[in-house]
Amino acid sequence: MMAGIVITNVADTVKKPLNRIAIERAGELSLQLFLAMSLMSMDLMSLMDSMGKILFMVTAQVIVVVAVAVFVVFRVTGRNYDSAIMASGFCGLGLGATLVAIANMTALTTKFGPSIQALPAMESEAKAGRPQ
Repeated sequence: MMAGIVITNVADTVKKPLNRIAIERAGELSLQLFLAMSLMSMDLMSLMDSMGKILFMVTAQVIVVVAVAVFVVFRVTGRNYDSAIMASGFCGLGLGATLVAIANMTALTTKFGPSIQALPAMESEAKAGRPQ
């Protein structure tokens, strides 16, 4: 992580553009390798004692996130198509991360049509967390 920060800042300082596609592919590969190694080394039997608590917390999280999305986010943002897309993004953010939110919103807009307000708002949020 620190190496990536240093490389990005040095490239910005010397005004040398970085190949974003190569960086994204390397990041995706690294994430897949990390997940594979961590899941292969995990002792799943040690989680059996906590499985009831884990399932309870996951269920509670899903209920709360969906309730807030339906009863707060959808209604506060206007009760229209863009609101539904934003609520789906909120669900992705509440149950995962910003990339999950963007994936949810992209899946809906691909199937039902573009959203003028929702995706630009979430993409600007995602860009705020990444170095330019």
